[in-house]
Amino acid sequence: MSFALHELLVCCKGLENEKATERKKEAERFRRLIRSPEVVEELDRISGTRAAKGSKQLTWDLILRTLQKYQQKETELLQSGKANVSATTQANRRKKMQEISSLIKYFIRCANKNLLNLYCGLFTGSSKAINRVLLSRIIHTAVQGCCLQTEGLTHTLFCFFSRALLNARHEKHLPVVEHLVSALNVFLRSAAMNCRMRVCRLGEELLPSVLYVWTQMRPSTTLKEEIVDFFNLQLCVHHPKGAKTQDTGAYAEDWAKWQTFLSNLYDALVSEISQIGSRGKYATGTRHIAVKESLIELTADVCHQVIIATQKGSPQGTPSKRRRIELGWEVLRDHLQPHHSDFDIIPWLQIASVLISKYPSVVPGRELVLLLSVLCQLLGEQRRGDRGPYVLRCLREVACCQATHPERAQAYTAELVKLWGRVWALALRGVSSPQTEALSLALLSTVIQGALIPISREFWKLFSGLACKPSDAAALCLAQALLKCPVPKSLGAEWDHLGTVEGVGPPSLKESILSWLLMNEQTEEAEESSSPHPIICRDFPHKLIPRILVSLTVKDTRAGKYDPKNKSNMLHALSEIESLYLQFSFDEMPSEKDGMKLNGVRESSADTQHTVVPSLKNKLEQGLLSVADHLLNCYSPDSQTTPPECLVRGSSLLTGVLAGYVSFGLLTEEEACHSQLFLKAKALAQDFSEFISTVKVKMTDVVTMSSLTSVMRLCTQYVNRAVKVRQAFIFFLFLITITFTSSPTGELQLMPVSMFHPLLGAKSLLSEEHLSQHDLAFLASLEFLSLCASAECVYGLSFKPAEVRRKLLLLLEQMDFTKPLHLNMYLVLLKKLPAEDTLLAAEEFDSLIKPLADLCSLYRQDQEICAEVLLHLLPSIRCVGRIQDRNDDLKHVQGALLQVVSGFWSAPKTGKCTATTKAALVHCLLALLETDPCCKWAVLTLKEEELPVSDILPCYLSDPHHHVRMLTAMTVNRCMTPNGLESRKMLSLKKQQMAFENVYLKAQEGMRIQVSHSLLEDLSDETLNRRATLLKSVSVVLCCSPVCEKQSLFAVFQSYKENNIEEALIKKVLGCVSRALGYRSVEGFVSSHLDYLVTEWLGQPGYTLESFPYTLLNHATLNDFYSSSYQVLIPHLVFLDSFGQVKSIGDSLGEDWKKLLANCFPKIMVNILPYFALSSKDDQVVQQREKATRVYDLLKDSNCLGKPQIDSLIHSNLADIVVELLMTLYEGAATQEGCRGDLRSFIGELDPAPNPPYFSSYVIKATLDYLSNCHSDNHKSLVAILSKTPISIQRILLAVCQKAAETVNAYEKHRILLMYHLFVSLLLREVKNGLGGAWAFVLRDIIYTLIHHINSRPAQSDEVSSRSFSLCCDLLTSVCRTAVQFCDDALESHLQVIVGTLTAQLDNHPAVTQQVISLLKFLVIESQDKLKSAIQQLEPFPDRPEFRELRAVQHKLKYSKGEYTLRQVRRLTCYNPISE
Repeated sequence: MSFALHELLVCCKGLENEKATERKKEAERFRRLIRSPEVVEELDRISGTRAAKGSKQLTWDLILRTLQKYQQKETELLQSGKANVSATTQANRRKKMQEISSLIKYFIRCANKNLLNLYCGLFTGSSKAINRVLLSRIIHTAVQGCCLQTEGLTHTLFCFFSRALLNARHEKHLPVVEHLVSALNVFLRSAAMNCRMRVCRLGEELLPSVLYVWTQMRPSTTLKEEIVDFFNLQLCVHHPKGAKTQDTGAYAEDWAKWQTFLSNLYDALVSEISQIGSRGKYATGTRHIAVKESLIELTADVCHQVIIATQKGSPQGTPSKRRRIELGWEVLRDHLQPHHSDFDIIPWLQIASVLISKYPSVVPGRELVLLLSVLCQLLGEQRRGDRGPYVLRCLREVACCQATHPERAQAYTAELVKLWGRVWALALRGVSSPQTEALSLALLSTVIQGALIPISREFWKLFSGLACKPSDAAALCLAQALLKCPVPKSLGAEWDHLGTVEGVGPPSLKESILSWLLMNEQTEEAEESSSPHPIICRDFPHKLIPRILVSLTVKDTRAGKYDPKNKSNMLHALSEIESLYLQFSFDEMPSEKDGMKLNGVRESSADTQHTVVPSLKNKLEQGLLSVADHLLNCYSPDSQTTPPECLVRGSSLLTGVLAGYVSFGLLTEEEACHSQLFLKAKALAQDFSEFISTVKVKMTDVVTMSSLTSVMRLCTQYVNRAVKVRQAFIFFLFLITITFTSSPTGELQLMPVSMFHPLLGAKSLLSEEHLSQHDLAFLASLEFLSLCASAECVYGLSFKPAEVRRKLLLLLEQMDFTKPLHLNMYLVLLKKLPAEDTLLAAEEFDSLIKPLADLCSLYRQDQEICAEVLLHLLPSIRCVGRIQDRNDDLKHVQGALLQVVSGFWSAPKTGKCTATTKAALVHCLLALLETDPCCKWAVLTLKEEELPVSDILPCYLSDPHHHVRMLTAMTVNRCMTPNGLESRKMLSLKKQQMAFENVYLKAQEGMRIQVSHSLLEDLSDETLNRRATLLKSVSVVLCCSPVCEKQSLFAVFQSYKENNIEEALIKKVLGCVSRALGYRSVEGFVSSHLDYLVTEWLGQPGYTLESFPYTLLNHATLNDFYSSSYQVLIPHLVFLDSFGQVKSIGDSLGEDWKKLLANCFPKIMVNILPYFALSSKDDQVVQQREKATRVYDLLKDSNCLGKPQIDSLIHSNLADIVVELLMTLYEGAATQEGCRGDLRSFIGELDPAPNPPYFSSYVIKATLDYLSNCHSDNHKSLVAILSKTPISIQRILLAVCQKAAETVNAYEKHRILLMYHLFVSLLLREVKNGLGGAWAFVLRDIIYTLIHHINSRPAQSDEVSSRSFSLCCDLLTSVCRTAVQFCDDALESHLQVIVGTLTAQLDNHPAVTQQVISLLKFLVIESQDKLKSAIQQLEPFPDRPEFRELRAVQHKLKYSKGEYTLRQVRRLTCYNPISE
């Protein structure tokens, strides 16, 4: 025995010492020794030998038993102490127990990895004396614990399962295979995030062996389920969300091998389903025919892949060596033929339903007709058997498929309408059968929602008689019908419901439906029944029934409001993994059912006007009062037929209807609180209090506690803060009484087993298995009370929310976090008390946060609890953010929260955090950024180092775990746009640029992989994952930050070169980004930034033009790139004095390089002339001027263009040079106040810089003056020079307008409008001189261009569009003032359009109302003398205060010669029709 191990042995014996101080000292020494690598190695060696069994040598098991004895001894000593002691003594005892538990957890954490290695080694070893069944169970438990609480064992487990299951077909004991496959599933789920390639590789390696076990070894039902789970997992990993090819996100190590397996698996599945049917046929007695959902899901997924493989070959294009499977829709339909028995047909109906539901996009249009025809035949021939419900489910999926993709059905509309008509009639008939009622109604609802056929008269009869009773399906179907079409007056033969007064004559259809819902047409026997009305005996979707009832009382039911109730299948357990795969492969997979949300019905606008029918409203209220009275009569606390839940539902129904009235605007809140319905709801609450009273004396009765739990959860479900008439509030006070008088604090006994790690078989402390029925009732009550405590203090409440909070917070003083109930209690309070609409006081926050330190200290080794604590902190962080500006006493609360987050932030640095905990920590960091975007207080501290959260979040881009990296990458936009808000809420330019630099730096750090022996197998996964993180983080910035857009795009291009990322992946990234930003193509997006990209590329050391990734612009060769982009490349090369490269481009294109220079001359001059015009003595400007002079001298050289040709080119390209100069406008380029242009009032801090070069309007005007001075003897302005050839002015205006029309970026469009403003301002100065005779055309062109841009503003204007609107109004004002001064007669013909446009904009743009009114006053009031005749012809201004003066002037001018004659009026209306 080594010295280190001997020392540990002595330490273990010391834990049995009688002296407490000695035991404490040895416990501290134990912590130090157990983490020694030498000790661990020795323990592994000894524990792995057979000789160690039964000997006295120190092993992992012996240490564990020693610690168990130590814990038992300490616990007994603590429990033997006096019961009545001080609070300090009790706290010390709790602390002591925490220390004991912490020691055991620490040991188990250290032992986990080593024990797992030990057991895995024993299993794969050659020893035959080991009980392999028991050992496989131990391995299964160990794998569960390790995957939940530790990391770093991935390589070990991949190797183990590869060896252990590769020869599973030779295993004699199938329970061994069962435990191993179950453990494999647990492991693969935890490893799938990080190691997709390796999971696929292992799957392809083991699948044949596992399939053999399933098909040949007669496995048990449990083993079959585990194998099906394994197959499903492999399908998800290989084909996330049904992706079929590698281009769309699929992956396989060996496509031929994988396709062969899919073929074999399909055969096995068909055989299995056939055997299930055969066993059913010959079984005696009743037998369930349907196949389990997991097997159906797997079969549908395999069918989906095999169909595609048959049609298109393998995804890689490699010919498959397997035999072809003749599978298609026709084969599926063959399995659905009516002559098959139920045992044969039902499984295939299940498969068809899942296949159509998951993959509606693969159903061809023609197949809709054929499939519907077969299903219709099946439904029509259904006389007996069990196939009916499955046919209806399949039909519903077909209806949903057609509604989701209506374009496919267009060519077959006539056939489909005819078939759906038959289905509709059969479904109506099926409502009368209890077996098919719900499914028939669901099918009818889907047909109505998809508008596949018109609603027939027979349909309404379902809700007006005895055809069916109110149910979930019936209510949802009725709600859908009420939304889609008007309710007929009656079901008479006339069918014409127009022009009839409701409430007069025989009962209308609406009245019949109300009676049907409320069961008003009951017999006397039913009235005397002791059972309550059916409508309150079942749980309908929340608020659905009240909303239907209220909508039936208004004239137009289609304006009704219904809350969506999505009953679609729960998300697949692996959906998060699948989504992650598609995220990092940049494959967009929109939801197949986005276009049609089944079971969900829309909300109408809050502004909709509703007209109530009094007779219907009265009938509804009388019916509801009757329901409530009957409930009050039949309820008693001991009633077996009327549970207390009915009282809650009854109260919810009454107050829900009142809430509907309030939201419809039919009642005020005060009127609702004094109504008969509200008083009756209070009466129901009084009866509810009787139930609470009976609970007090039955606290030990399990049935009573179960009932209380159910009731409290129902109350919590019914609480809705969005509705001011809160139905639950009227009985909150009673619940408070019961909850606090039954607090079980201090009644529970310590449970030492709960302190053990899952390795020993114990469940998590968060599991309900640790809680009694009494505990569950208490937690349900506590959650409900927390919602009470977060309520607004409004008039009419019978309690004070603040008082409830105070009493709840008192519970925290007695918390003992070693007890599962107390742990769950605290998590409930931590999550629910800081509600979204609640502002906690500082002292309340202090009480709530105070226990966090003890909780985190106790469970810092339990990663599951750590993650839960962090996630439950989110409401507190957001609440602090909401009230930080209103309360100066929150600094200590902020400090406490930050201390907890800082503790978890430092934990990963010591390797103590799993990915789950780090992901929860990232969510906390995001919440901190949302509440404090500028990080004024969101600063974490570690060893006296303070870092803002905005700097810490990007650090997780280099985290070892891919899930954490991708979560961070997808949320780095919060560093720039907190809460994802619009641009006006974005952070400052400097902060955004710093954030991007930090993000890019950390993402690049994440690209550096520390290669170790165990990581070699994972290298391909790590490389792919880290590339995905880099690209995702940069693409997120690209989409959210206009000021960092160019930098981010260059980072993508740079990563292509520096990180060797595949071209196809980069193209996917660019495709996603360009679509998100509104570009039509990747080429258009990249080309808009090409000048910047080329400039930056050529500015990097070692980067050449030939190495530029031109293939990303879809150029096949370098010559193609030169040919399409030389207009961009050559000007940059000339300014860089790279004439050799220019000549090289000329040679490549077979063109004279001088000719290329001439073709690019306007853009070349833009790089030179502005520096000649600048008179600044700034060092940088002087340097640029010297460089421009040097380049210009080279161009003037006779060996280049020469001076004469340059002069000629300037003269012939003057308009193009002006256009290129205008394109360089960027007011943010002004470095000195004196250089700021005239447009500074229209620029924003976050306006992104354009492509280089760029200059302010001051510099551009100086350059234009420089040009005019150099090329005009009489010092004429440049506009005067251009006026000599008026077409030049028109070309410039057209070029700017075309550029604006092509641009999709709002900032760039605004910059182009600034150019337009600049040039038009120069033109207006020369209007008096006639602009070479083109003044009328120019004036008209400018006016209508501005009107076009004004009318093109978005309805929801943001900061940029508001500035653009203001700019257009300002320029239009200048144009109008100039026109009135010099050519008022020309303006008269456009006045009607100008005034009409401006008047319409006042409602949409209140922020610029003053600007618009000022312009209108100038045109109508100040210019009335010059524009009198045009003003007389204007349509009247709206009768609003802001138009009062304008209306007065217009009226005075119009009637200055007296009233119009009838003939004059007719003449005016003929030429100026006024639309209604």
